[in-house]
Amino acid sequence: MSETTFYGVNPADIDSAYDLVRLLSLDPEHIPATVERLGFSYGAGAPTGAWESTSADTPLSPPGSTTRILFSLNGGETTSDLMRAGKRPGAITMSITAPYAEPPEAEAVGDALLQAAGLADEAYRNATASEKFDMSSTVRIGRCPEGSAAAIWQLATFNDRNEVFENTTYSLTVLTEEGALAYESDDMVEARAALGM
Repeated sequence: MSETTFYGVNPADIDSAYDLVRLLSLDPEHIPATVERLGFSYGAGAPTGAWESTSADTPLSPPGSTTRILFSLNGGETTSDLMRAGKRPGAITMSITAPYAEPPEAEAVGDALLQAAGLADEAYRNATASEKFDMSSTVRIGRCPEGSAAAIWQLATFNDRNEVFENTTYSLTVLTEEGALAYESDDMVEARAALGM
């Protein structure tokens, strides 16, 4: 979809950080201020900057978590300045780095995130595990509701246990059609085929 397409979303109507579909559908120049109003503070970084929760209401983030929101454009970074200049992101991600959770608990957190974001219609799932490195991951992909900038959602859950740290990362991403077509992971390629894209 064109970055100049508008979807009639009023920033004042967005009162949840989980409303990723409507955040992506905002007039791009309104996105930074809306994310900040929801309780996130922007920090420049490499390769992309991120908004980190300072006071956001994110009850689904497990205790001891760090919650961030990130944006990307054509597979690269999207800064607040680019959005204020009218560049629509190709994707928005809520990333939660949390204490380690066993797979059933991690699955339950993922289900709750999808429900809070109003996302369903799962079309693809891939689970992998490495006993040698004590790591596992699950990638779930589905179609977003019609009538918004978002075409596809992806929920990736990574469980990592080693001698230095133990954590579980949840990354919930919604992508425009252009963003999804530019995303060349094996999972996304297979999911696009399953979704007829």
